[in-house]
Order: sequence, then structure tokens, then C-alpha cells
Amino acid sequence: MKRQCLSTTSHKMMSFQFKTIVAIVVYVTITTYSLNHQALAVNVTAVCEQAGVLGFVCQTCLVTARCQRNTTAEGGWTITTTGTCPAGKVCNAGRCVGDAACTPTTTPDFLCATTGMFPDPYDCKMYHFCPPGANVSTPATCGTDGVPQYGYNPVTTFCSNKLANNKCTSVPIPICRNLFDTGIVGGNPSLYYFCSNAITNGQLTDELYPYQYACEFGRKYNTASLDCK
Repeated sequence: MKRQCLSTTSHKMMSFQFKTIVAIVVYVTITTYSLNHQALAVNVTAVCEQAGVLGFVCQTCLVTARCQRNTTAEGGWTITTTGTCPAGKVCNAGRCVGDAACTPTTTPDFLCATTGMFPDPYDCKMYHFCPPGANVSTPATCGTDGVPQYGYNPVTTFCSNKLANNKCTSVPIPICRNLFDTGIVGGNPSLYYFCSNAITNGQLTDELYPYQYACEFGRKYNTASLDCK
């Protein structure tokens, strides 16, 4: 597969545009905090129906919550936040655990900031292709006949990571804990991420999401200078 690269000028313009968007996102997030919490609302019934007897679920990859059935005539469920996972742990099945992959109850749109192939930040079996000029990625899943046995490797750009019992035990990007956290992706120094407020179904939220970028021409991302060299 031929890979098309953006020019240096285009890359810088896209980086500038992204940083401008991030600044706007931060401003809107601060001024519409209560609305952002509403934007985080998930399909409560679907989530709570799958919860265990005690009703513990993951509201996000870092926030634990508990489902309680309403006693009103309308019925339904209420999700109440119970806590935040400490450093080094993520929420899994309503508990804070280490060494576990996390899939949030709502998955933000995978937006294309640069051309390239990128791993899914939450599912080791998925990857995304961002062709030139695209705003939204074309997703793909490793495996054949719906039975994936390997995870996507962002270094080789192939599905070459052997899975344990066909399950993900890790993810290529750390869970975002702070706005503007940054780093390389999955051991590939030509890929990097910035943590920014997520956009889910066109709505700005206060959940953080690692938006990914690719350095051009084999350059490597420098976490100190925040650019490709």
C-alpha cells in the first residue's frame, strides 16, 4: 500500500489548527461545565442491565459508578459516580484494577488530524486509516471470519501482536489523566498523541481522549519540544 505524506507546511498548518481548536475546546469546557456532564450521559439502561448484582460499572476509563433501579412508576435506572481510579489503575467491570485494557461506555469519534494508520486507543484489535483530506477514519479489525487472534502493531502496521486467549491485556496509549498529556504511540516514535476534550456524537464532553498524529518523512516525535524532528 502506498502511503501519501503531507507537506511540511501542511503539517505545521494542521498542528496550528489543532492547537487552536484545543484552546477553544478548553474555553468552552470551562464555561459549559454542567452541560458537558450532560453530554457524557450514556445509554443507562443498556449499561445497567449488564451490571452485576451489586450494580458497579465504569462511567469512564477512570471513573467508577453504581447502577440503582428507580422505584418510581416510570422505572429505569440511575447511575451514581462512586470514585476515581488512582494513578496506574483503570476501571474494569466497575473496579479499579491494574494491567487491564479499558473500553469506556461511550467511545469518542476517531477524528483524523493527519494522514496515516493509527491503533485504536481502546481496542488492541482495531486500527484506523486516515487518508489524505479525511476528517473521520476508516476503521478496520484484525482477524478473519470475525475471530481475531492477533492485535494491531503500530510499529509494524500489521496485525502481529499475539493475543492471550484472544483478549486485549493492554492498550497502545496510556489513559489520559490530564489535559494536553502527550507521548509516542505504541512504541512507534513517528506516531504521537495529545489528550484533549473528547467529541462524542458531535457533542463536546469533559472526558479526555488521546487524539493521534503522524510525523512525516520518518521524523520522530520529541516530547520535550512537542514537534517532529
